[in-house]
Amino acid sequence: MKRLLLILLLATVVLSNRAANAVVPQATAARFCQLLVCDTDERIISLQAFLSKNPVGSSDSLTTEQLFFDYVFHYGGWQTLCIFPYCDGQQAHWYAAGSELPQQIPTEHRRYMQEVFVRMQAEVDAERWDVVDAYIDRLLQYQRQFGPVASEPRSASLPISLITALFFVLFLSISFWRRKRPSVQTFA
Repeated sequence: MKRLLLILLLATVVLSNRAANAVVPQATAARFCQLLVCDTDERIISLQAFLSKNPVGSSDSLTTEQLFFDYVFHYGGWQTLCIFPYCDGQQAHWYAAGSELPQQIPTEHRRYMQEVFVRMQAEVDAERWDVVDAYIDRLLQYQRQFGPVASEPRSASLPISLITALFFVLFLSISFWRRKRPSVQTFA
């Protein structure tokens, strides 16, 4: 968490002094900030949630998401963001593009983790925002497929108190029904 906060603070200082060449569209920056990140406390949160909890400022013409996106792609911030989950069969571990990856991670995953931001960088530099959006969508899909998504609501199960109350009502109705039922007499 501290590392991510430091990155964001650095981004604010550096980018507030930078004349923007190509400004990322707000929609693309907002989509990028939907990505999940694993912070140093092992919490999985969206970049948007992190930015809203830790405001780092903005400029007159750019939003916080645009500033952060610009930092990630123009100052190498993508190398330290732990946004790539990989499940080893027991739990998901999160890696950054610049992380040293364990050997048990299959080659296609290793290659994706190491190359996707390099390819996205080329699209950002060429200002092909529709292609950048497609890369971001693929990253979101990758996160859902290969890691637990802690920010999504889980299906709620019935609380124990509700189950207990249902059994109690069932018990009372059976008891009441037995008392009201007429007894059957047999004549011999």
